[in-house]
Amino acid sequence: MLPNVCIVRSLIVVFIHLGFNEISANECGTTEYIDPKIVGGTATVRGAWPFLAALFYVEDPKFFCGSTLISGKHVLTAAHCVRQKNSRRKLAPEDVTVLLGAYNLDVKLERGAEQRDVEEIYLHPDWRAFSEKYDADLAILVLSRIVEFTKYIRPICMPDDDLPTDTSGSIVGWGLSERSKGNNRESIPLHAYTKALNDTYCYTTQQFIAMFSSMRAFCGAGEGSPNKGDSGGFFILSGSSWIQYGIISASLSDARGNVLPNSFTLYTNLRAFRSWIDETVEKGGSSVMTAREKEKVKTDVWCNYEIVPESLYKCSVWGVNVTNTNVEVGSITGSHLSGYDAHNVRQIWFWTGTLEHIPSGIGRKFNVLEKFVVGFEDRNLGLKLLQRSNFKDMENLWYIDVNYNNIEIVDEDTLRDLPNLKYFVINNNKLKMLQKYTFEKNAKLEHVNANSNQLEFLDGDLFKNNPLLEEALFKDNNLKTISVDFTRLGSIKTIDFRGNQCIDKTLGDVNNSTEFQTLLNYQCSRIEDRIFFS
Repeated sequence: MLPNVCIVRSLIVVFIHLGFNEISANECGTTEYIDPKIVGGTATVRGAWPFLAALFYVEDPKFFCGSTLISGKHVLTAAHCVRQKNSRRKLAPEDVTVLLGAYNLDVKLERGAEQRDVEEIYLHPDWRAFSEKYDADLAILVLSRIVEFTKYIRPICMPDDDLPTDTSGSIVGWGLSERSKGNNRESIPLHAYTKALNDTYCYTTQQFIAMFSSMRAFCGAGEGSPNKGDSGGFFILSGSSWIQYGIISASLSDARGNVLPNSFTLYTNLRAFRSWIDETVEKGGSSVMTAREKEKVKTDVWCNYEIVPESLYKCSVWGVNVTNTNVEVGSITGSHLSGYDAHNVRQIWFWTGTLEHIPSGIGRKFNVLEKFVVGFEDRNLGLKLLQRSNFKDMENLWYIDVNYNNIEIVDEDTLRDLPNLKYFVINNNKLKMLQKYTFEKNAKLEHVNANSNQLEFLDGDLFKNNPLLEEALFKDNNLKTISVDFTRLGSIKTIDFRGNQCIDKTLGDVNNSTEFQTLLNYQCSRIEDRIFFS
């Protein structure tokens, strides 16, 4: 029998402190208690965590989950707080009330606290109550009225970058009390330190944790662990602004709900869901906040300019050296050909050097770019991820080629500002996931080459808005589930799924797309996971 899996009802937030002196109630992630000197499992100071909010049932006024304030009208919590695992019941807005600015939950009329009814509940569409995986474990509650920010009520910042491995953070919440004999929560929130760990280390040390995790989660462990009902936050403090990187999702527990000693905890990785969070909050006329941006490090770029076939004026970048995320293009040097300048550059090709992250500001320098290339077959520049800011101000871009790099992540909103994109080439990388809305805004898409990656599934909506797609190349991945209906893609000519787990064929191996789709449905259909928790 597998160990109990505790659905931890707390929101874990990773806050990074960014080093600013002024604290304004209108800024996210700020508090009058910059660095509470408390150790794992000890009581917090009132006002130290003004982003925390408590969720109560309406009929039976009992605390059941933690949450965090992300705008004047929205709180973020775990999906399992709204719809528990192995349950068909989803909480309705009238079932929940939110207490903001609270400290001691046993005090009924606490000074500075505000109560709000719930107007709407948005459960992430990928949350599966009847699956063993804890993927997309997040939900957003819309408050009935906007809340005023005070020293006790302030919004948390959302992450703009990825959570570094082995980063220390804080967890806070009103979880199940370890000091009581009954199933009683804490009166005031407790704080403990923890650390985000390398997934491989977690899964090899406690192999069964991999059964419940997903590619959009991370694991952690440290001095303290969340208990049932915590659903608070995983915080990293860096300066004066806290940033939330995760939501407590699940932990291994004893029969009472206390987390087992030396066990790992799973956290929903909020960086992977920024697009959904932003869009959901914007539906209500609000917006999430990010911490003040650090001053960018400037990097100069040297271009070798030339005219290539198709009469494209190209900048070939030699000797680039970018190894962190906080970099933008400074000056661009190199001698233009006679009669040409930066406004004629239609292709940029990063040719030699190290490019772990694409610097920002390229679109401002070259505002008519059509083709964007990083590396070549014998030149791995080490690119690690793609994100929306990489292609800002490049609405003319129709060709992206980033093959033979080390890309593991493509943010779901990376390509949203590229309405003219036709070719997306990302073969021979380390890509583990293409999220369902990756190509949602690319109606002109014709060619996708994701050969030789580490993909395990393709969502049914991946090409929902791509009627012109002609080629879908996914050779030599680890595909186990393919939910795409290729018969709906009237322009499709080439499909290659050779070298995958569930199928080893191309469209050319059968008579037509209908026959190929029948084969896919039989061999690669999605089977909903069953619940195995004791």
